Amino acid sequence: MMNHTYYIRDMICNGCRRYLEETLSKVEGALNAIHDLEKAEAAIVMESPLAIETFQVVLHKNGDRVSIHKQVEQHQHSKGKKKSDPKERIIWLFRTMKV
Repeated sequence: MMNHTYYIRDMICNGCRRYLEETLSKVEGALNAIHDLEKAEAAIVMESPLAIETFQVVLHKNGDRVSIHKQVEQHQHSKGKKKSDPKERIIWLFRTMKV
């Protein structure tokens, strides 16, 4: 078994967290997924290595706007940027929701 941690963008509530965990856990070869909203990380336990593209395809299959990245990409992407304000993320969520 292997444990990989990925950076997750655009997840801000517990409902989204549960959806992400259930969706990633259903991928063939993935045993479990746990998402930490504060750290914006998902830890995925898998039987053998799975390509990150496998998870990206599953998440985007239903038109989800969630993005999953390797940890290295997250650190390079966030250099010099301040931490996002949760209120701004909630406002963004409501603006992007399809009604």
